[in-house]
Amino acid sequence: MERPGIVHRLDKDTSGCLVAAKTGAAQQALLRQFAERRTTKLYLAVTTRTPVQPSGTIFTHIGRHPVNRQKMAVLNPGSGRPAITDYYVLQKDPEQQTALVLCHLHTGRT
Repeated sequence: MERPGIVHRLDKDTSGCLVAAKTGAAQQALLRQFAERRTTKLYLAVTTRTPVQPSGTIFTHIGRHPVNRQKMAVLNPGSGRPAITDYYVLQKDPEQQTALVLCHLHTGRT
């Protein structure tokens, strides 16, 4: 059996499933699917504030932090790479001021 390969990564403080390929051919096919954005990336998030709108699209730009290059940051339009995420509030807890939100990442950047 060939050495399995990780196909993608999860951000720091993110939990979830990773896709690993068992063969080199499978890894190349899966990497191509991710590169061509033929995969669907869904995340469940618990927010510390309740979103005003029950659903929407967040469009911003993300890139290296201007001071600490080891971190990523939201940047001004025209800088960094586009980040597009649709969100849907699934459940609210007004007492705790939290919400359970389904996030659909289109670009892979959050």
